[in-house]
Amino acid sequence: MSNFLAIATVTATLKRTLEVGVNSDVNGAVVATGRPDTLADDGSPRINLYLYQVSPNASWRNMDLPTRSGEGSLTQFPHVALNLHYLLSFTGDESTLVPQRLLGSAVRTLVSRPWLGRDTIARTLQDQAYSAFLADSDLAKDIELVRVTPQHLSLEEMSKLWAVFPQTAYALSVSYTATVVLIKASEPPQAILPVRERRVFVAPMSHPFIDTVAALSGDSAPITASETLVIIGNQLAGETTALNFGAPGSVIKLDPAVAGVLISDTRLEVPMSTLITTLNLRAGPQGVQVMHPIDMVDPPSPPATPAHPAVGFESNVETFVFRPTVANPSSVSVNPPVIKVDVNPKVGLSQRAQLLLNPKPPAAGNAFTINSDDTGRVDDSTTLRFPVTSVPAGDYFMRVMIDGAVSLLAVDQNNAFKGPILQI
Repeated sequence: MSNFLAIATVTATLKRTLEVGVNSDVNGAVVATGRPDTLADDGSPRINLYLYQVSPNASWRNMDLPTRSGEGSLTQFPHVALNLHYLLSFTGDESTLVPQRLLGSAVRTLVSRPWLGRDTIARTLQDQAYSAFLADSDLAKDIELVRVTPQHLSLEEMSKLWAVFPQTAYALSVSYTATVVLIKASEPPQAILPVRERRVFVAPMSHPFIDTVAALSGDSAPITASETLVIIGNQLAGETTALNFGAPGSVIKLDPAVAGVLISDTRLEVPMSTLITTLNLRAGPQGVQVMHPIDMVDPPSPPATPAHPAVGFESNVETFVFRPTVANPSSVSVNPPVIKVDVNPKVGLSQRAQLLLNPKPPAAGNAFTINSDDTGRVDDSTTLRFPVTSVPAGDYFMRVMIDGAVSLLAVDQNNAFKGPILQI
């Protein structure tokens, strides 16, 4: 990498390189480095070397990323990679074709010496014309040599370039690009500790995909606490297979040794009771995702650790409704003005719980929706309280709705509802 003098050093070296070639071809020719509109047009043979544009080098522009650690400390020298765009214009006696002869000399010189060699740069820095202000340049030590190549400019582009100098008549011109010039920052990076041990983790690439989520007893069967969750898809089994239910701490790594757990490439089965016990899964709408985590710790984490893995492969997310159940209908008791109902699974403090009452036929009447009374409840609970002061006496089919997921009514052999029944 070079210091801030690199750009000026490239210009000086190019000027000196052109001078060596043109002096032997056209008598009295000189090479200048000023703006075209600042040079007197006295008819003398002259090549004007003008740096008109600097652009980032596409190949090198991101090679130094990142340069700083997460704490903001410098970890490596930041650098910038530049392309330098030069306009070479030629003036002289047109009757003897001096501009064209200078053009031919310059083109021949640059095609035969396209690289700015380290020795050439060193000799330029030793030249008395440049040593006073370029002596500290270290371009000759750069890891990349600067190459000079012709750049095609269309007539429109050349016209726009010369339009920058409105008071100057157009002169025969060509454009060249010098690349790449690497300039580094002077701030030293912070030393880091050496690597004590190299660890490489290799895993086959897989992309699990979920088609459907259902209950084991049937595609249309409700998913309750007593059911087994079935996931159908492709590439579901990995070296480690996990299910992610979205909330923090709601990832379970499946263990085929656990009763009821099945893992195959197209089918996963896990009892809902296992999810309730391990993840405290709650009733309501749920999203599930299959994950193939890669343990990059030593030793690997246990298969049942409910931690979200840092890396791995993830499937799409499929949703299902986890319905609550009334755990023990016989425990439903009326203690005016409150009804206590036991449900499974536990209901979280942030969940919305409602009691749905429908009159049992042949009785007729209105249906009732009653919000739970959370007074005094400080934690997740399986017991819910519902005030029923405005409900007339009678027999009611009872259901519980948690976050929109409704418990089921039992049916008899004639497919008629039979309970649970609440007597008020």
